[in-house]
Amino acid sequence: MVQFDVYENARASTADVQSDLVDVATRVVVPIIHVDRFGSRLTRLHPTIRVRDAIYVVSIADLAGLLLPELGKVVINAQLQQDEIVAALGLLLTGI
Repeated sequence: MVQFDVYENARASTADVQSDLVDVATRVVVPIIHVDRFGSRLTRLHPTIRVRDAIYVVSIADLAGLLLPELGKVVINAQLQQDEIVAALGLLLTGI
């Protein structure tokens, strides 16, 4: 498990936002949703990433924890969008 890995599983696709320094039985993830299915969004709160030639919205406000076996298969790492994802988490948690 690596921070900003994007996983596909039977229920949803998610992006791992948890620090690699925290080694517990779960990972903090956020769902990623195809931009066409997301609706209106706040740009700073909902950054986008590209996965397999499609654009997805990182739904920061839907933060959740998943057990390691539930993560699924890694399809890409979104580290190039690290700054936008971390800024969105900051906005969610602190309002700034």
